[in-house]
Amino acid sequence: MSFELFTPVLYAVHIILGISLLLCMYRLAKGPTAYDRALALDLISFVAIAAIAVFSMQVHSLDYFPALLIVAILGFFGLVAVGKFLFRGDVIDRDS
Repeated sequence: MSFELFTPVLYAVHIILGISLLLCMYRLAKGPTAYDRALALDLISFVAIAAIAVFSMQVHSLDYFPALLIVAILGFFGLVAVGKFLFRGDVIDRDS
């Protein structure tokens, strides 16, 4: 099956992901609350995962999937740390 027909679609997806990344950066900078900024940071990691996946499809290679997993894991742990900081005021429990 020829994949040359999907090339314009993949370029369009890259443009849409770029626009969504710009909107997330705006929300990250503007706020108005810390919860909005945390959500924007999480969405930026999702957009990065989608961009890596689309690029992997574009170059017809599975070599980028470990990078997908690393970005997903870092995004998850980052969101957990930010959520814990917003909920408790600290990330690491010092009381034992």
